[in-house]
Amino acid sequence: MTLSKIDVVLLALLLAAMVMVPMVSAEEQAISKETLKTQFVTVLDKQVADYNQAVLEQDTQKIKQSVDKIDSTLEKLSELGYTVDFSSTSQVVKGKNNQYIPTTVKIEVKEISKENVKKGHSFTANEEQLKIINELKDKKITQGEFLEKVFPDALKDMPESTKEYLYKQPYMMASDSQKNEQSVENQMVGEKVTLSLFEIVVHPESYIDQDIFSGYVNFKSDSQVWYPYPWFTMTYMSVASELKRDNGVSYAYDYDDGYNVYYMKAGYTVSGVSPGNYQTKGGHIAQAPSGWWPPAQTLFTETGWLPIY
Repeated sequence: MTLSKIDVVLLALLLAAMVMVPMVSAEEQAISKETLKTQFVTVLDKQVADYNQAVLEQDTQKIKQSVDKIDSTLEKLSELGYTVDFSSTSQVVKGKNNQYIPTTVKIEVKEISKENVKKGHSFTANEEQLKIINELKDKKITQGEFLEKVFPDALKDMPESTKEYLYKQPYMMASDSQKNEQSVENQMVGEKVTLSLFEIVVHPESYIDQDIFSGYVNFKSDSQVWYPYPWFTMTYMSVASELKRDNGVSYAYDYDDGYNVYYMKAGYTVSGVSPGNYQTKGGHIAQAPSGWWPPAQTLFTETGWLPIY
């Protein structure tokens, strides 16, 4: 079959149009990304101003509300490929009701590069791992040994200083007596090494609730730096979240860690939960940059019991 001159011209025009469409589309996407970035930064500037004002007013409730709004905007900027650096512009002070108030901050928005990509791991225990976790309940082991047995990949690229700390910390879901026995010892050692520097405060929490319509159970544990300010970057943070039944069995387990982060969470929604009483237990580890007190800390949280029918 031969093509007429008109057919050849039409084919050439069609091919040219096919080449041009992606170029225009990419340009439009770039413009759209820059426009969205500008919009989000404008919103973020206002939210940071509100946060700083709440700090000056020493209004803890407004500070928490501002932090939630800022965190939401940071997520949207991250999805666009941008990160935000925070720095203090004041000192931590003791405010109303004898509570310490975090510092005011300023921000700098940057494109995410290889150097500031947030690295870490996320593990949800499968059936075999849950079996191992339940077998370890009454064992006197360290957090490092626990990871070695259950989530070994978490140790592969871990800095030696972090790994050394974890191999000294009690397994986060061990019995209280086992945890206290080791924690007190390690805390005393830490006090001999580091003298009175300003203390970093990390706020840990655990949650549990049930969707009565679907029957799903939501469990989560998280931790966020609070002092000196809520976006102060820690060298390493991890959170373990366990959905535990009143017979002592771990029903579900989630573990997340990250480097150069200020917030970490673990947990998910579980379906098909058998009737019984359940609670969420959380284990939280935070390792501070050099020169800050405490150099590292291990915290524990748990909820009350939630009856599931």
